[in-house]
Amino acid sequence: TRPGAAMARYDLYVDGVFWSTISAAAPQLNLNTTLLDDGWHDIRVLGYDNTLIKPDGRWQRGLTVNNAGLSAGLSVAPASGDLGTLYQFSASGSGGLVKELRLLHNGRVIGSTPSGSGTIPVYGQTIGAGASQVRVEAVYADGRIASSPPVPVTIAFSGGSPTGVVPTAFGYTQRLTPAASAIIELPASYNADPATAQYTPLQLPAQASIIGGPNNAYVMITPNPGAAGVDTMTFRVTTPGGNSNVATIRLVYSGPLFPCAADLTGDGVIDFSDYLEFLNLYDAADPRVDFTGDGVVDFSDYLEFLNFYEAGC
Repeated sequence: TRPGAAMARYDLYVDGVFWSTISAAAPQLNLNTTLLDDGWHDIRVLGYDNTLIKPDGRWQRGLTVNNAGLSAGLSVAPASGDLGTLYQFSASGSGGLVKELRLLHNGRVIGSTPSGSGTIPVYGQTIGAGASQVRVEAVYADGRIASSPPVPVTIAFSGGSPTGVVPTAFGYTQRLTPAASAIIELPASYNADPATAQYTPLQLPAQASIIGGPNNAYVMITPNPGAAGVDTMTFRVTTPGGNSNVATIRLVYSGPLFPCAADLTGDGVIDFSDYLEFLNLYDAADPRVDFTGDGVVDFSDYLEFLNFYEAGC
Protein backbone atom coordinates (compact mmCIF):
# COMPACT_ATOMS: atom_id res chain seq x y z
CA THR A 1 0.00 0.00 0.00
CA ARG A 2 1.05 3.60 -0.38
CA PRO A 3 1.61 5.73 2.75
CA GLY A 4 -1.59 6.33 4.70
CA ALA A 5 -3.55 3.59 2.92
CA ALA A 6 -4.53 0.07 3.85
CA MET A 7 -5.56 -2.99 1.84
CA ALA A 8 -9.30 -3.29 1.20
CA ARG A 9 -9.91 -6.48 -0.82
CA TYR A 10 -8.45 -9.15 -3.08
CA ASP A 11 -10.04 -10.44 -6.32
CA LEU A 12 -9.30 -13.79 -7.93
CA TYR A 13 -9.37 -14.16 -11.74
CA VAL A 14 -9.09 -17.45 -13.65
CA ASP A 15 -8.24 -17.14 -17.37
CA GLY A 16 -9.26 -13.49 -17.22
CA VAL A 17 -12.68 -14.23 -15.72
CA PHE A 18 -13.62 -12.94 -12.26
CA TRP A 19 -13.89 -15.85 -9.82
CA SER A 20 -14.29 -14.52 -6.27
CA THR A 21 -13.39 -11.71 -3.89
CA ILE A 22 -12.49 -11.45 -0.20
CA SER A 23 -11.85 -8.61 2.22
CA ALA A 24 -8.34 -7.86 3.40
CA ALA A 25 -9.44 -8.82 6.90
CA ALA A 26 -9.48 -12.52 5.92
CA PRO A 27 -6.96 -12.82 3.08
CA GLN A 28 -7.46 -16.41 1.93
CA LEU A 29 -8.83 -17.20 -1.51
CA ASN A 30 -10.09 -20.70 -2.29
CA LEU A 31 -10.20 -22.24 -5.77
CA ASN A 32 -11.96 -25.55 -6.45
CA THR A 33 -9.94 -26.90 -9.37
CA THR A 34 -12.43 -29.71 -10.05
CA LEU A 35 -14.58 -27.03 -11.69
CA LEU A 36 -11.85 -26.22 -14.23
CA ASP A 37 -10.98 -27.88 -17.52
CA ASP A 38 -7.81 -29.94 -17.60
CA GLY A 39 -4.60 -28.25 -18.65
CA TRP A 40 -3.03 -24.84 -18.12
CA HIS A 41 -4.85 -21.86 -16.59
CA ASP A 42 -3.88 -18.26 -15.96
CA ILE A 43 -4.38 -17.41 -12.26
CA ARG A 44 -4.27 -13.78 -11.09
CA VAL A 45 -4.94 -12.09 -7.77
CA LEU A 46 -5.56 -8.34 -7.72
CA GLY A 47 -5.26 -6.39 -4.47
CA TYR A 48 -6.90 -2.96 -3.98
CA ASP A 49 -6.32 -0.37 -1.30
CA ASN A 50 -9.01 1.60 0.52
CA THR A 51 -8.48 4.97 -1.17
CA LEU A 52 -10.90 6.49 -3.68
CA ILE A 53 -8.45 5.80 -6.52
CA LYS A 54 -8.10 2.13 -5.54
CA PRO A 55 -4.84 1.37 -7.35
CA ASP A 56 -4.17 -2.35 -7.66
CA GLY A 57 -1.21 -4.65 -7.40
CA ARG A 58 -1.24 -8.09 -8.92
CA TRP A 59 0.18 -11.58 -8.57
CA GLN A 60 0.12 -13.94 -11.57
CA ARG A 61 0.99 -17.61 -12.00
CA GLY A 62 0.18 -20.51 -14.32
CA LEU A 63 -1.70 -23.48 -12.87
CA THR A 64 -1.93 -26.92 -14.48
CA VAL A 65 -5.06 -28.91 -13.62
CA ASN A 66 -5.43 -32.68 -14.03
CA ASN A 67 -8.95 -33.87 -13.27
CA ALA A 68 -9.47 -36.41 -16.05
CA GLY A 69 -6.01 -37.12 -17.45
CA LEU A 70 -6.46 -34.83 -20.47
CA SER A 71 -3.60 -32.67 -21.70
CA ALA A 72 -2.52 -30.54 -24.64
CA GLY A 73 0.94 -29.60 -25.85
CA LEU A 74 2.31 -26.94 -28.17
CA SER A 75 5.67 -25.93 -29.63
CA VAL A 76 6.65 -23.48 -32.36
CA ALA A 77 9.44 -23.15 -34.90
CA PRO A 78 10.89 -20.63 -35.32
CA ALA A 79 10.27 -18.81 -32.05
CA SER A 80 11.04 -15.39 -33.57
CA GLY A 81 10.86 -13.70 -36.95
CA ASP A 82 8.85 -10.97 -38.65
CA LEU A 83 5.40 -10.43 -40.13
CA GLY A 84 6.30 -12.45 -43.23
CA THR A 85 7.64 -15.45 -41.31
CA LEU A 86 5.68 -18.69 -41.44
CA TYR A 87 5.49 -20.10 -37.91
CA GLN A 88 4.86 -23.83 -37.62
CA PHE A 89 2.88 -24.62 -34.46
CA SER A 90 3.10 -28.33 -33.56
CA ALA A 91 0.04 -29.16 -31.46
CA SER A 92 -1.24 -32.31 -29.79
CA GLY A 93 -3.84 -33.56 -27.35
CA SER A 94 -3.93 -36.77 -25.33
CA GLY A 95 -6.06 -38.66 -22.83
CA GLY A 96 -9.13 -39.07 -25.03
CA LEU A 97 -10.53 -38.82 -28.54
CA VAL A 98 -9.48 -35.38 -29.82
CA LYS A 99 -11.80 -34.02 -32.50
CA GLU A 100 -10.16 -30.64 -32.96
CA LEU A 101 -7.13 -28.54 -32.00
CA ARG A 102 -7.67 -24.78 -31.84
CA LEU A 103 -4.77 -22.31 -31.82
CA LEU A 104 -5.50 -19.26 -29.66
CA HIS A 105 -3.88 -15.82 -29.40
CA ASN A 106 -5.33 -13.59 -26.69
CA GLY A 107 -8.44 -15.76 -26.66
CA ARG A 108 -9.14 -15.52 -30.41
CA VAL A 109 -8.95 -18.52 -32.71
CA ILE A 110 -6.18 -18.05 -35.29
CA GLY A 111 -5.86 -21.61 -36.64
CA SER A 112 -7.01 -25.18 -36.22
CA THR A 113 -6.62 -28.78 -37.30
CA PRO A 114 -9.27 -31.54 -37.12
CA SER A 115 -7.09 -34.17 -35.49
CA GLY A 116 -5.38 -35.14 -32.25
CA SER A 117 -2.00 -33.90 -33.43
CA GLY A 118 -0.68 -31.85 -36.29
CA THR A 119 1.10 -28.73 -37.45
CA ILE A 120 -0.80 -25.46 -37.82
CA PRO A 121 1.03 -22.97 -40.11
CA VAL A 122 0.43 -19.30 -39.28
CA TYR A 123 2.15 -16.23 -40.72
CA GLY A 124 3.31 -13.43 -38.43
CA GLN A 125 0.71 -11.08 -39.93
CA THR A 126 -2.02 -13.19 -38.34
CA ILE A 127 -0.55 -12.73 -34.84
CA GLY A 128 0.80 -9.20 -35.14
CA ALA A 129 4.11 -7.57 -34.24
CA GLY A 130 5.58 -7.68 -30.75
CA ALA A 131 5.99 -10.27 -28.02
CA SER A 132 3.02 -12.63 -27.93
CA GLN A 133 1.90 -15.84 -26.29
CA VAL A 134 0.00 -18.53 -28.17
CA ARG A 135 -1.63 -21.66 -26.76
CA VAL A 136 -3.68 -24.56 -28.10
CA GLU A 137 -6.96 -26.07 -26.92
CA ALA A 138 -7.68 -29.74 -27.52
CA VAL A 139 -11.43 -30.31 -27.95
CA TYR A 140 -12.56 -33.86 -27.22
CA ALA A 141 -15.45 -35.88 -28.64
CA ASP A 142 -17.41 -35.54 -25.39
CA GLY A 143 -16.99 -31.74 -25.36
CA ARG A 144 -14.24 -31.56 -22.75
CA ILE A 145 -11.33 -29.18 -23.35
CA ALA A 146 -7.67 -29.25 -22.36
CA SER A 147 -5.39 -26.23 -22.74
CA SER A 148 -1.65 -26.16 -23.28
CA PRO A 149 0.77 -23.80 -21.55
CA PRO A 150 1.37 -20.71 -23.71
CA VAL A 151 4.43 -20.58 -25.95
CA PRO A 152 6.18 -17.24 -26.56
CA VAL A 153 6.56 -15.83 -30.07
CA THR A 154 8.49 -12.65 -30.90
CA ILE A 155 7.57 -10.92 -34.17
CA ALA A 156 9.45 -7.91 -35.58
CA PHE A 157 7.49 -5.06 -37.15
CA SER A 158 8.91 -5.75 -40.60
CA GLY A 159 8.53 -8.17 -43.47
CA GLY A 160 5.33 -9.34 -45.03
CA SER A 161 4.45 -9.21 -48.71
CA PRO A 162 1.29 -8.04 -50.48
CA THR A 163 1.50 -10.79 -53.12
CA GLY A 164 2.63 -14.33 -53.71
CA VAL A 165 1.09 -16.32 -50.87
CA VAL A 166 -2.37 -17.88 -51.18
CA PRO A 167 -4.22 -17.49 -47.85
CA THR A 168 -5.37 -20.46 -45.78
CA ALA A 169 -8.70 -20.36 -43.94
CA PHE A 170 -9.39 -22.49 -40.85
CA GLY A 171 -12.64 -23.98 -39.61
CA TYR A 172 -13.45 -24.88 -36.02
CA THR A 173 -16.30 -25.60 -33.60
CA GLN A 174 -17.87 -22.93 -31.41
CA ARG A 175 -20.46 -23.47 -28.67
CA LEU A 176 -23.08 -20.72 -28.39
CA THR A 177 -25.61 -19.77 -25.76
CA PRO A 178 -29.10 -19.58 -27.32
CA ALA A 179 -30.50 -16.04 -27.53
CA ALA A 180 -27.08 -14.51 -26.73
CA SER A 181 -25.04 -12.72 -29.39
CA ALA A 182 -21.46 -13.84 -29.90
CA ILE A 183 -18.38 -12.90 -31.89
CA ILE A 184 -17.19 -15.62 -34.27
CA GLU A 185 -13.63 -15.33 -35.55
CA LEU A 186 -12.91 -16.15 -39.19
CA PRO A 187 -9.33 -17.39 -38.81
CA ALA A 188 -6.94 -17.25 -41.74
CA SER A 189 -3.21 -17.19 -42.37
CA TYR A 190 -1.48 -14.99 -44.98
CA ASN A 191 1.54 -12.70 -45.24
CA ALA A 192 -0.23 -9.80 -46.95
CA ASP A 193 -1.21 -6.52 -45.30
CA PRO A 194 -4.38 -7.30 -43.28
CA ALA A 195 -5.99 -4.18 -44.76
CA THR A 196 -6.00 -5.93 -48.15
CA ALA A 197 -7.76 -9.07 -46.92
CA GLN A 198 -11.41 -9.56 -47.86
CA TYR A 199 -13.47 -11.96 -45.73
CA THR A 200 -16.54 -13.31 -47.50
CA PRO A 201 -19.21 -15.37 -45.69
CA LEU A 202 -20.58 -17.90 -48.19
CA GLN A 203 -23.12 -20.16 -46.50
CA LEU A 204 -24.83 -18.31 -43.67
CA PRO A 205 -26.06 -20.10 -40.52
CA ALA A 206 -29.64 -21.32 -40.80
CA GLN A 207 -30.50 -20.65 -37.15
CA ALA A 208 -28.80 -17.30 -36.59
CA SER A 209 -28.53 -13.85 -38.10
CA ILE A 210 -25.28 -12.00 -38.79
CA ILE A 211 -24.93 -8.48 -37.46
CA GLY A 212 -22.73 -6.16 -39.50
CA GLY A 213 -21.26 -6.41 -42.98
CA PRO A 214 -18.72 -8.75 -44.56
CA ASN A 215 -14.98 -8.19 -45.11
CA ASN A 216 -14.14 -8.44 -41.42
CA ALA A 217 -11.95 -11.04 -39.71
CA TYR A 218 -14.96 -11.82 -37.53
CA VAL A 219 -18.74 -11.69 -37.52
CA MET A 220 -21.19 -11.09 -34.73
CA ILE A 221 -24.15 -13.46 -34.81
CA THR A 222 -27.38 -13.70 -32.85
CA PRO A 223 -29.02 -17.14 -32.59
CA ASN A 224 -32.68 -17.29 -33.50
CA PRO A 225 -35.18 -18.02 -30.70
CA GLY A 226 -35.26 -21.75 -30.14
CA ALA A 227 -31.99 -22.40 -31.97
CA ALA A 228 -30.75 -25.92 -31.13
CA GLY A 229 -28.38 -28.58 -32.31
CA VAL A 230 -25.64 -27.96 -34.85
CA ASP A 231 -25.49 -25.22 -37.45
CA THR A 232 -22.76 -24.32 -39.94
CA MET A 233 -21.42 -21.33 -41.79
CA THR A 234 -18.67 -21.15 -44.41
CA PHE A 235 -16.32 -18.38 -45.47
CA ARG A 236 -13.42 -17.61 -47.76
CA VAL A 237 -10.57 -15.09 -47.55
CA THR A 238 -9.13 -13.19 -50.52
CA THR A 239 -5.80 -11.34 -50.56
CA PRO A 240 -3.56 -10.15 -53.41
CA GLY A 241 -2.11 -13.67 -53.27
CA GLY A 242 -5.42 -15.27 -54.27
CA ASN A 243 -8.48 -16.97 -52.81
CA SER A 244 -8.30 -19.28 -49.79
CA ASN A 245 -10.00 -22.61 -49.37
CA VAL A 246 -13.59 -22.61 -48.11
CA ALA A 247 -13.59 -23.14 -44.33
CA THR A 248 -16.52 -24.38 -42.26
CA ILE A 249 -17.40 -23.21 -38.76
CA ARG A 250 -19.67 -25.49 -36.72
CA LEU A 251 -22.01 -23.63 -34.40
CA VAL A 252 -23.41 -25.71 -31.56
CA TYR A 253 -26.39 -24.14 -29.78
CA SER A 254 -27.18 -26.98 -27.39
CA GLY A 255 -26.31 -30.60 -26.77
CA PRO A 256 -22.92 -32.27 -27.18
CA LEU A 257 -20.26 -30.68 -29.37
CA PHE A 258 -19.73 -33.89 -31.34
CA PRO A 259 -22.87 -36.03 -30.94
CA CYS A 260 -21.62 -38.83 -33.20
CA ALA A 261 -18.18 -40.07 -32.25
CA ALA A 262 -17.97 -42.39 -35.27
CA ASP A 263 -19.10 -39.72 -37.76
CA LEU A 264 -15.64 -39.45 -39.28
CA THR A 265 -16.87 -37.85 -42.50
CA GLY A 266 -18.64 -35.06 -40.58
CA ASP A 267 -21.95 -35.28 -42.44
CA GLY A 268 -24.07 -35.93 -39.34
CA VAL A 269 -24.82 -39.54 -40.33
CA ILE A 270 -22.95 -42.72 -39.48
CA ASP A 271 -22.84 -44.96 -42.55
CA PHE A 272 -20.48 -47.13 -44.59
CA SER A 273 -18.46 -44.11 -45.70
CA ASP A 274 -17.49 -43.59 -42.06
CA TYR A 275 -16.43 -47.23 -41.86
CA LEU A 276 -14.19 -46.81 -44.91
CA GLU A 277 -12.79 -43.57 -43.48
CA PHE A 278 -12.03 -45.38 -40.24
CA LEU A 279 -10.08 -48.06 -42.11
CA ASN A 280 -8.01 -45.39 -43.87
CA LEU A 281 -7.25 -43.57 -40.63
CA TYR A 282 -6.62 -46.85 -38.82
CA ASP A 283 -4.07 -47.95 -41.42
CA ALA A 284 -2.33 -44.58 -41.04
CA ALA A 285 -2.40 -44.84 -37.21
CA ASP A 286 -4.12 -41.45 -37.20
CA PRO A 287 -4.77 -40.21 -33.62
CA ARG A 288 -8.30 -39.22 -34.61
CA VAL A 289 -9.27 -42.89 -34.27
CA ASP A 290 -7.59 -43.41 -30.91
CA PHE A 291 -11.03 -44.03 -29.39
CA THR A 292 -9.62 -45.52 -26.19
CA GLY A 293 -7.37 -42.50 -25.61
CA ASP A 294 -4.30 -44.54 -24.71
CA GLY A 295 -2.06 -42.88 -27.31
CA VAL A 296 -1.91 -45.99 -29.52
CA VAL A 297 -4.14 -46.90 -32.48
CA ASP A 298 -4.76 -50.64 -32.18
CA PHE A 299 -7.46 -53.32 -32.27
CA SER A 300 -9.10 -52.01 -29.10
CA ASP A 301 -9.85 -48.79 -30.98
CA TYR A 302 -11.43 -50.85 -33.76
CA LEU A 303 -13.73 -52.54 -31.24
CA GLU A 304 -14.60 -49.17 -29.69
CA PHE A 305 -15.37 -47.76 -33.13
CA LEU A 306 -17.75 -50.65 -33.80
CA ASN A 307 -19.64 -49.80 -30.59
CA PHE A 308 -20.02 -46.17 -31.69
CA TYR A 309 -20.89 -47.27 -35.23
CA GLU A 310 -23.69 -49.57 -34.07
CA ALA A 311 -25.04 -46.89 -31.71
CA GLY A 312 -25.45 -44.44 -34.58
CA CYS A 313 -26.34 -40.77 -34.17
